[in-house]
Amino acid sequence: MSSSVAERNYNIPEFDQPEAEDLFLASRSGLRTYGDLKKFEQFFLQFLIDYDYDLNKPVGFVSDSCDELIFAIAACWNLGIPFVCFNPNADAA
Repeated sequence: MSSSVAERNYNIPEFDQPEAEDLFLASRSGLRTYGDLKKFEQFFLQFLIDYDYDLNKPVGFVSDSCDELIFAIAACWNLGIPFVCFNPNADAA
């Protein structure tokens, strides 16, 4: 007899929100904090609003891996905006 999901005991970890000065990204371009990410989120959301973008539709990114793409993905994730990434070097076939 199997138990339902509600009957199972799961240990779901709880995470604290990062502080603004906590490190978000370290790369060859430098160090970026969660405060930097929050500023980018506000800019990105305003950009989408200014262009009357439907926030329920996915945002598409065509980019090689880079700091800007990481910020864009994290911003979408935090704002609850769906997204999809495309590799600009992928074959059309």
